[in-house]
Amino acid sequence: KLTASLDQEARKFLDLQKSIKEKKVAVLKSYSSQSGIRDRKVEVCQLLPERNAVIAYEINKKQIREFKVTRFSSVEISTEKWKNESKHKKLTVDVFDMLENPNVKATKVVLKLKRLAYNLLIEEYGNAEKDIHKNTDKDALDYPYILETHVNKMEGIGRFYIGLAREIQIVEGEELRN
Repeated sequence: KLTASLDQEARKFLDLQKSIKEKKVAVLKSYSSQSGIRDRKVEVCQLLPERNAVIAYEINKKQIREFKVTRFSSVEISTEKWKNESKHKKLTVDVFDMLENPNVKATKVVLKLKRLAYNLLIEEYGNAEKDIHKNTDKDALDYPYILETHVNKMEGIGRFYIGLAREIQIVEGEELRN
């Protein structure tokens, strides 16, 4: 069952990749969302296999959106060529796995971390390692590490912080503190 599921996901990514290469509209068949299940006509901008997702310009809604690959049954590549390439945008994902909102600027956050917070951060969000450095301040014995990063949304870092509030000191990031 697992192999069949992985093969199906790989097939979807191959079809999505083909739609990018050929610059053709893709139809995400039976996409499931809060508003129900329906086909979505998109121009695929970016594949994010690590998130099991695709970034695409949705033609009917006239906006860039993230689509989870597990939420549609298959991909149908239409004969229709892209007409909205100028509206395509590659989006970034922050270290807490939050996708960029093209209309909102990322927020800088600086946290001092105790060893437990550091260990869990590296284990759960390995990409964060590039944004961590040693603390050289007076409190380095208590907080040996500093995370200095930009976050796209507070939800990701907020979940991390709330679970480890006693292990973390917020240095910069008023929005997170609030």
